Amino acid sequence: DDMPIEPANQATLRALIRTLEDALATAEELLAAALALSNHWLWESDATLRLTHIAGRARDGVSPGDLQGRTLPELTSAAQAAERDNVLAEMTRRAPFHDFVFCLSGEKTSHHFRMDGRPLLDDKGDFRGYRGVLRDITAEVEKQRRADILQRGFVEAIESVPVSLLLLDADDRIIICNSATRRYFSRVADLLVPGTLFEDLVRAHAASGYVKEVGDDIGVWVEERMRAHRKADMNIIRALD
Repeated sequence: DDMPIEPANQATLRALIRTLEDALATAEELLAAALALSNHWLWESDATLRLTHIAGRARDGVSPGDLQGRTLPELTSAAQAAERDNVLAEMTRRAPFHDFVFCLSGEKTSHHFRMDGRPLLDDKGDFRGYRGVLRDITAEVEKQRRADILQRGFVEAIESVPVSLLLLDADDRIIICNSATRRYFSRVADLLVPGTLFEDLVRAHAASGYVKEVGDDIGVWVEERMRAHRKADMNIIRALD
């Protein structure tokens, strides 16, 4: 037979339960406050991989209810099929997954999310679904989209200039150049990539034999060329091979 709990022990047990309940309520309040201030949603699925619970604040045109009850194939477009199928393969293996990005369209706007998840097991070790975090990365995606537009516009602008243009950073490393520059440095075109030191480009260019006046001492010629470069002397005339 089960041993009866002494009254004193009952009081202690009730006090412990109240303490645990208060701690749980406080943790739930803190979590709700954190979700209200962040761009994250918490999500959970059942064993069939259907989303059963989403917690977080609604965003313009998109709310947690728009995802609840749906599966990844129902949330993603055909254009995302390859990435989605990779994630589903991981979920079928009951493995964690990270950084799955998808777009969810609302009534007026679209939102981009990055999804991470880990499998959930019950006390017996049986699979019961997934739990993870959805992070709204719409602002990041839009920022990158605008940057790409500006980059394309800048490239088109410098390509329209018929003379060599080579943009360097404060450390004298290549950022970007146009086609005229690539034609001039044709023998060392592999160095015309972001991060290459201008002096390394000049030295390789001199060693290629493209500039006739280099002479036997490449180091002296490079030093002279770099001195003119640092003085921003653009009046340089070269005899080319």
